[in-house]
Amino acid sequence: MLLVASAAVEREDLPEDVRKDFETIRKNVETEARLIDDLLDMTRILRGRMPLILTTVTVDSLLAETIAVLRNDAAAKEIELLTHFAPERLLLQGDEVRLQQILSNVIRNAIKFTPATGQIELSTESRKDRLLITVTDTGLGMTESEIERIFDPFSQGDHVGERNAQRFGGLGLGLAISKLLVEQHGGTIGAKSPGLGLGSTIEIDLPLSAAVPSTVECETIAPEAAATESKSESTVVKSPRSMRILLIEDHDATRDTLALLLRRRGHTVVEASTINEGGIAAADGIYDLLMSDIGLPDGRGDELMMILRKNGFDAPAIALSGYGMEADLLRSRKAGFGLHLTKPVSIQELDRALARIL
Repeated sequence: MLLVASAAVEREDLPEDVRKDFETIRKNVETEARLIDDLLDMTRILRGRMPLILTTVTVDSLLAETIAVLRNDAAAKEIELLTHFAPERLLLQGDEVRLQQILSNVIRNAIKFTPATGQIELSTESRKDRLLITVTDTGLGMTESEIERIFDPFSQGDHVGERNAQRFGGLGLGLAISKLLVEQHGGTIGAKSPGLGLGSTIEIDLPLSAAVPSTVECETIAPEAAATESKSESTVVKSPRSMRILLIEDHDATRDTLALLLRRRGHTVVEASTINEGGIAAADGIYDLLMSDIGLPDGRGDELMMILRKNGFDAPAIALSGYGMEADLLRSRKAGFGLHLTKPVSIQELDRALARIL
């Protein structure tokens, strides 16, 4: 549903009012999916079932990529995003996906509570063997009592109340999840504010790594710095290089929509709907990327991926699945997928995945 709504928003041949309706649908689906993800994440963390997949992460790339994903949200409210990164190249030893989740929660929260035409400043500073990430906004600010409970699960500020609950939305889990993930990485997170109407600051302290980034193995796609600003979702951004993509997906509507989006971005797409069709297509052609659903009518996409890797198929690969638990991600990586996209996939997630590969 999310992909269909997102694709409709891109279609310039549809009337403006219809595109606005689909935009509303898209936002509602994204919100509901985020609420469910937050609840699942909180449950997994508290039960100790969210292990970290540790790699060496470049701080500037991590921050730039996170900002690129959220820039449209800030632009919608005409909020200015400012960055002040430390001049030296800083490295973290951590789980890249979870580190980005921490930053996304904090920055998204700042955007939510900063009025239109406000400002958010993101800065980094190295202090011996520690990294300090600071996110400061010109938003609603907080009272002392709000600061004390801001990282508690299901906590809502005094300014939300019954009248503003729908306006601000959320379950009050984003910052609570960020705190637990920061602590899993051996760090601390805190908040401060001069008072109501005077903005807020979130400070994240994490241990730095002295390791040199290792060579990227074939089954891992290294994240590239998203230095350029992401465009509006209603604008199709042509890829800098055309890829030949093998797309394996049994759901007709999802496959058609994905193929349409990929072709609009300048790529050539070969479609398959089963393990058998995908295996034949992979053997008969040369591809720059494989995208495969995990649950297929005649087998599993990760099992096909393992077979293809053993037979010398070395193109990057993206798994598509309705399941995004840690065990699902680990299984995809073990099979040879570099990225795992959990359905419903948004256009932003698709563009971000393609940018990583390119």
